[in-house]
Amino acid sequence: MSSPAPTEPAALKVFGIPELAHLICAITRKHDNANLMQACRKLFRSILPFVWEQVDGPNALMSMIPGGGVVYHESESGLSPYIVMQLPGSLELSRFNIYAPHVKRLMLSHIYVDVYDEWRRFHSCTQSVDLLPNLEAIYFPPPHPSKSISNDNQVETDAVNWAIAFLSTSLQALVQAPPEVTHSIRATSPLWLDFDSLHNIMTSIAQKCPRLHSLNILPAQAKPTEPTNRPGLGPLPRISFWFNSPKTYSSFFQLGHLTSLLISVVILCPGGLAALSILPKLECLA
Repeated sequence: MSSPAPTEPAALKVFGIPELAHLICAITRKHDNANLMQACRKLFRSILPFVWEQVDGPNALMSMIPGGGVVYHESESGLSPYIVMQLPGSLELSRFNIYAPHVKRLMLSHIYVDVYDEWRRFHSCTQSVDLLPNLEAIYFPPPHPSKSISNDNQVETDAVNWAIAFLSTSLQALVQAPPEVTHSIRATSPLWLDFDSLHNIMTSIAQKCPRLHSLNILPAQAKPTEPTNRPGLGPLPRISFWFNSPKTYSSFFQLGHLTSLLISVVILCPGGLAALSILPKLECLA
């Protein structure tokens, strides 16, 4: 007489029901979900979407591509190590693709490295592929709290480069400026997107993001000025909003699904107004 087939533990059966798995993972800390996913092989696929739905910073993603990740070079003089972010020159994505389809929100963060290695080569690899094929939103990092106002008024070029690298045809929202910047009482000193970065990111969005619904950006050129005599305040930057580049604004012509646009007054120029006039689904302009 053959012995009965072993039954699956009740806990595993629960995670086989998507609604119950979602409820359990929603009330459990992300760190605990990650530990459970690693401890139980049978739960790996069930918990994977919840752990990777939101990624804070690109470090973890880069470390899963051969040739990518942070490298520390120790100093012989005993000083702090020289930190390099290595960017892969080719995309071998067998491990990366286990996790990438589950990422829906990418929260860019400040990365403390001395240098990035091969941005241009990495970007050339990502132009024809969606690294995160189901990505819905990219959020830029907020102003760094440890920096003075004088050094913290411009979006870092590396943050723009990361955003461009992870743009996807599935992207629905790109948030460089949080919505609260429109409320002067609550707003802190905003980060401005310089005009070169504006051109680069808008050109890339036009090429890769036809489904974009919401775009929050603050283009402006911030230039340092002489220190003020006011105690406790650093030099205030001089902000320029004049940028009439038809080539840049023509990128808006490709955003036929855009319904919400938060942008600085840089848009109030001939090229910008022409771009606004052809957005067929625009509902909110701030």
